[in-house]
Order: sequence, then C-alpha cells, then structure tokens
Amino acid sequence: MKRLMFFFFACFFILSSCATIPRKTISQGDLADLKGYWDGLRSISIQKSQVQTHVDMEIFNDTLPLKGTITITLYSLMDKRAYPFDNGEIDREGNLVIKLPDNARVVLGLYKGRGKTKLYGSIYQSGGEGVLTLLKIR
Repeated sequence: MKRLMFFFFACFFILSSCATIPRKTISQGDLADLKGYWDGLRSISIQKSQVQTHVDMEIFNDTLPLKGTITITLYSLMDKRAYPFDNGEIDREGNLVIKLPDNARVVLGLYKGRGKTKLYGSIYQSGGEGVLTLLKIR
C-alpha cells in the first residue's frame, strides 16, 4: 500500500512539475530519444468513475515504424495487460501515434526540457478517452 501511495504522489508531483515544459514536434531526429523505457500514469473514465493506473512502455527501436510494448496495470498490481505494437508512427502534427488491439490507440506529444523527457497525450480504449503521461526513465 505504501508503494502505491508513493507512486501516486510521485506521479502527481511529476505532472505538476512538468507543466511548463514546452511541446516539441516529433521529427526523425527525435526517434533515438523515444527509444527506451517509459513509466507513467493513465487516467481514464470508466463507468462514470475516474480511474488512474500505472503504465509503462518500452520502445525497442529508433526507426519508423516504432516497435515496443505498452503495459497497463489494471485494478490490482497483479493484473497487468501487455499490448505489443509494431506500428508506431508520427502524424502530421508531430505526435507519436500507436494503434493497439481492440480499436485502442495512443496519441502522444513530446515534451523536452530541464533534463526531462515526457510523452503526454490521449489514450482511446473501449469507447473511452483518457490521458496518458509517461516519463523516460532510461
């Protein structure tokens, strides 16, 4: 329980401290920065309740299409769903777009500054839309 509370406190702190980092349009030159391990939080409305869950993402390569795995921890720490992907693309607005199974998708903008690299955007799942925030940790 302490670990879970620490995680939510850390995510809240990270989200509030990164608010001033400017958005960067993702280009071919940024693909190497996307490769690696990302850790963060998904906030989505499910049946009229706001649910926050842990998410991690690993991007394996630095060329298009990007390949990797998004893992979402659901209601308990033991219930995790891994979504492998091999179709990560950059859209016209400079966002990372990843299509997942079951008509789910992720659209993320890149934010860089003060030694921090963050992906922030939307996650669309099961007819609902949520917010996804990921920080690069390695």
